[in-house]
Amino acid sequence: MSDFPFSIPRNKSVTRPPFAFINYQDYTKEYTVTAGNPDDDDPDDLNGEITEMAVPIVIPNDNTNVMLTCRLLGEWDSTNHEKGLVIQKVRQPLGGGSPIISILRPPADGTWNGRVLSTFMIPIDVADYNHTMESATIIYMDTVDAGTITYTPLLVNTNGSGTSKLYLNRVINSGDSHHYERGSSTLIVQAMN
Repeated sequence: MSDFPFSIPRNKSVTRPPFAFINYQDYTKEYTVTAGNPDDDDPDDLNGEITEMAVPIVIPNDNTNVMLTCRLLGEWDSTNHEKGLVIQKVRQPLGGGSPIISILRPPADGTWNGRVLSTFMIPIDVADYNHTMESATIIYMDTVDAGTITYTPLLVNTNGSGTSKLYLNRVINSGDSHHYERGSSTLIVQAMN
């Protein structure tokens, strides 16, 4: 056995913190999202919930830190700089009881401010609504009590009015060419203690 200070003695078990993820590659999903901030009591009231990417994790202890890493790829059919991403959290307490629903996002400051953890961006300064992949990336630390916690990406349309559509994991143009990209979106949930 090595004397290296981080070696694990034989016959000792290591308990690993809970970990869950999804790599979502379907490119047939489209989400028509109404403008505004999602409602705390009904997070999908504006049609931004990406249910296919929900990731449940069982947390055995109270006051556990959880790191969320999420990256979404796709293309909006209108200005990407008026679009964002937050995370819906549903906690089912151990032993039962009613689920507790919340949205991980900045606090309200006024009535109409768009509340997002990440905006969608493109790597070049163009307004293209046909074949330029956009991305949003979140790294967020949450602290939770014991239970089954389900995290779900939630799209936010911060445009002044109307609706906008996101084509998940693809650009709008579905042609068969190199510049009509396909992508993969990921949500990782990792308990840290």
